[in-house]
Amino acid sequence: MARLLFGQAPWYLIDPHDGLSKHGMRAGCRWPSLGLGGRESLDRLRGNSYLCYPFHAGYAAAWCQAHGHDVFFYDAIAWYETFAVYYQRVEEFAPDIVFLEMSSASLAVDLQAAHTLADMGIKVCLVGPHASTYAETLIQEPFVTYVAQGEYDCAALAIAHGGPPGVYPTDLPTDLDALPFPILDPPTCYYYNDHFAFPEAILAPQVQVWTTRGCLYNCNFCLWRHTMYTVDERGSYRQRSAANVLAEVDDRVHRLGFRHVLFDDDTFSIVGREAPGSRGYDRVVGICEGMAQRGVQWSFMTRVDCHSLDLFQRMRDSGAVACKVGVESFSDRTLKGITKNLTADEEVRVIKALVAMGLKVYLATMTYIPGESETERARTTEVLQYLGSLGVRWQRPHCTPLPGTPLFDRFKAEGYEMESDFSLYDGGAGKLHVLIEDFNRTHGVDGFESGRHRIEEVAHSGAMPVV
Repeated sequence: MARLLFGQAPWYLIDPHDGLSKHGMRAGCRWPSLGLGGRESLDRLRGNSYLCYPFHAGYAAAWCQAHGHDVFFYDAIAWYETFAVYYQRVEEFAPDIVFLEMSSASLAVDLQAAHTLADMGIKVCLVGPHASTYAETLIQEPFVTYVAQGEYDCAALAIAHGGPPGVYPTDLPTDLDALPFPILDPPTCYYYNDHFAFPEAILAPQVQVWTTRGCLYNCNFCLWRHTMYTVDERGSYRQRSAANVLAEVDDRVHRLGFRHVLFDDDTFSIVGREAPGSRGYDRVVGICEGMAQRGVQWSFMTRVDCHSLDLFQRMRDSGAVACKVGVESFSDRTLKGITKNLTADEEVRVIKALVAMGLKVYLATMTYIPGESETERARTTEVLQYLGSLGVRWQRPHCTPLPGTPLFDRFKAEGYEMESDFSLYDGGAGKLHVLIEDFNRTHGVDGFESGRHRIEEVAHSGAMPVV
């Protein structure tokens, strides 16, 4: 039996003048970022800010625990703890192996943590999107014993059973119903929260649940689709049964007292053929019926083109109160450029219908998208303002070509030096907008004069977002 620690190390910056901090999210977050919650004291942030549950760590920990290993699930991000406290708690548990989630933006912090843990006599396994992308490089570090690519449930168990040092390629569990529910224990479980900017509508506490893994869509900027899941052209899409999902809901509601369920799939309501007998359709309808019977409030992640408005209405009638919709832009040309395969008219039509149903609608959009003209960016702003008048709310970070995605690979293929400073890949900071503008100039996009910068110049430009 091995002693295993799953979770993530701290990631924060503290201003030495006033003691306020910027905190980061990596594990569980599809857009790793430092400073999403603004500048607050660590104590004030705990339990009161947007925070994603680290599903990959939670599931891998539960899988190893079910096979008899001694597991400590420790999310220092959720606790907003300092490194001093983190290392103290790790030392108290005395694990044989730490599975350390990492991201590109937090690379320097993550490598320092791995080095320190190794100096404490602990074997380190690096996991997460950056580890998946740069596994062969990272395994060369003397303080790294293992690197597990993609979803690491199976790899973690193989390592815990005594697997040799080295890189463990993506090995995806296929029967999701056979997996134990991810580890979720108080008080940490109450610190995770994503109310889609509608805190007045979402009951607390909220639990985040996956009903699927993988994604059938192929957006070229999507981090998890291309680093954590993909071993086939269908995005390694797998589904749990409605009965299995509802059993988890019952556990979370009755054992832990949760009052709201967020179905935090990449896209919850992929149904395929919209008729009984279609596995996706039966899953969504079965979950709707079960949630209605339980009277539990819920929300979900979706797209506008998954299924009919009738099924959205059924979700609303069964207790859904809010949804997050990935739209990115309201320019057909821009949407095509990021392989979103939607049209602006389709987006607006469905969003208005969702609002009319009484759903709180939160949009995931971006600005400074490669190939997006100033006119198209302004058009998206106008549409957002219109939808805002209907009660819609949104996020609009700068598009960031994250390492491991086809968008990143395109920049590299066109001669951009993309790997000299990984701290620039902070999804919430907009540090690469100068690079995006340069890309647009090079491609003759309307509104941008010709020119070219190196990423080193971007890092020291001092320019701030305009929109």
